Amino acid sequence: MTNTATLSPLAGAVFLAIGFIAGAVFFGLLRLNARLYAQKGPVWRPVGLSFIRLLALGAVLAVTAQSGTVALLVAAVGVMIARPVMTKMVPP
Repeated sequence: MTNTATLSPLAGAVFLAIGFIAGAVFFGLLRLNARLYAQKGPVWRPVGLSFIRLLALGAVLAVTAQSGTVALLVAAVGVMIARPVMTKMVPP
């Protein structure tokens, strides 16, 4: 059995961008989430934000999975690229 799953370069770039944007939003909201945990206030806010972040990223990856395995992998790579980019933006 041979694997013939391919993705055009344009589609690959689109899925990479989708993954990067989803990852940037996910890790950008992580900063807000950490602030909410550090502040005094109801604990449901940071917990709820964590749940929404995970649910939204999972939904984006589930939608990309509908386009195939390669599209899902490329989008996941976009998320992984966004992580160091967004964490480097946090001041020391």
